[in-house]
Amino acid sequence: MRLDQIVKPNSKVMSKLAQDAIDKITLDASKGKFQNDRSGYSYKSDTYRKYKANSMQGKNGKLKAFRNQSTDTQTAFVNMKLTGRTLRGMRGSGKTDTAIITYDRGEIVLGNQKRGYDIYDLSNENKELILEDLETLYSKRIKKYVSKDIIIK
Repeated sequence: MRLDQIVKPNSKVMSKLAQDAIDKITLDASKGKFQNDRSGYSYKSDTYRKYKANSMQGKNGKLKAFRNQSTDTQTAFVNMKLTGRTLRGMRGSGKTDTAIITYDRGEIVLGNQKRGYDIYDLSNENKELILEDLETLYSKRIKKYVSKDIIIK
């Protein structure tokens, strides 16, 4: 490893950071915390809350759209996890200097962002955690570089 490569990001590092960001977003959402630093949202529709608490069961069994799917029944706060497809549909990738998160169900993510349920961006707290992870990675690279003997000719 050359000296100029120690702090130079690459697609593998950026992909790892994107996946780390996805993990933090998912963990926060499961606690009812969103990336706009808001939390504690309650469901506005009593009907939806009752259906969700009852595993989307109607009079004749599970509603057609939710058959053969497990459903989350937590209704104390909004957690963006009815079937889990939205949170599972986040994919991390990277380019040379950019971490990219793509959403399989982007229209749902953007629609819920308008309601305040933001999983599209990163909170300042999560940005700091990602930065700490990046610092840790670079400190490992520096230790690896310094551990080898330097020969000056």
